[in-house]
Amino acid sequence: MIFLVSLLLVSASSPFWHIKFSKGMKDGIFGFSSLRSFLYSFGTHFILFGASIFFFWILHLIPNINKKVKKIKLIGFLGIGLYCSVSIYYLLYVFIDTSNSPYPDYYYEIAFIFVSFLSSYIIFKVFNFLNYVNNVKYDREEKTKKIIDYSIEFINEASKKLTS
Repeated sequence: MIFLVSLLLVSASSPFWHIKFSKGMKDGIFGFSSLRSFLYSFGTHFILFGASIFFFWILHLIPNINKKVKKIKLIGFLGIGLYCSVSIYYLLYVFIDTSNSPYPDYYYEIAFIFVSFLSSYIIFKVFNFLNYVNNVKYDREEKTKKIIDYSIEFINEASKKLTS
């Protein structure tokens, strides 16, 4: 929970990080001419990534109460997965300088598309796993409560019979 809130705050503020750095500095990074231009490009794409992670989390909190809700959630997951894929695609371009590469541009296009969809799928599966773990934990807690309630009821009945 703390991680997701932190990610949300960092991603929401990321488009504004470039403001701190002055224009015209030539301290380039990752193929950008300046740190300011890198932070601007990173921030505008990272906010979409952070928002998609947040919406993945929100959708996993909604229980599957019937087929209509399950269908709507599936459409939501597909839409959020596409947003996540697009943000990862552009973040790859931010971090990987392809301007002086010996390979043709379409190699990078294919690789970035594949990696972005694969990353979105992995993120989706991580949230599915976390949801599964929470459901198992909830079921175990409910079963433990029932056992404790039955045990207390048995002890009370047994003590009544022994005292009478």
